[in-house]
Amino acid sequence: METEQLKRILSRHALYLLTEGEDGEVANLQRSDFSHFDLESADLRYANLNYANLSHADLSAVDFRDCKIRYANLSDSYLGSAFFIKADLTGSDLNNSYLNCADFSFANLTCADLRGATVEETDFRYSVLTNATFSESDLRNCKLNEANLTKANLSGANLTNVDLTSAILTDANLSHADLRGANLTNVDLTGANLTGAKMDTLNS
Repeated sequence: METEQLKRILSRHALYLLTEGEDGEVANLQRSDFSHFDLESADLRYANLNYANLSHADLSAVDFRDCKIRYANLSDSYLGSAFFIKADLTGSDLNNSYLNCADFSFANLTCADLRGATVEETDFRYSVLTNATFSESDLRNCKLNEANLTKANLSGANLTNVDLTSAILTDANLSHADLRGANLTNVDLTGANLTGAKMDTLNS
């Protein structure tokens, strides 16, 4: 997408947000290519970014609340402090992305790929992470309270000091994960693979 075209779309989108839908229009950026773009702090609430290419982009502090970002490519992107509250990221590729301090609370990340991502101090409370892949990811100090991680792949992940209070980890793969210091109060580990995992005594 050309820069001028994007500016026009974002201008119409900003007007939609400012007038609470009475003027302008929601940005339809489905299948657009934003790879290597700088969109820092953009307000993209409610936008349609399904199948978009946002790889290698600077998306720090972008507001993606309530966005449709299904099957998008966000690999190797910088997403520090971005907001994904209630966004739908089903099947999205976040491989090797930087997600420190981002907010994914109440988001849908079913089947999302976060392999090798840096996810320190990120908020995943109440999110759906069914079948998501976090293998070898750095999740230190994240909030995963009441998240649904059924069948998620967390093999080799760094989960030290993560808050997993009341999280669902049914049939999850936690082999060789580091869970030392994690809060596992009321966590459901039914059928989980804990082979080689490093763990303290379960908190209760």
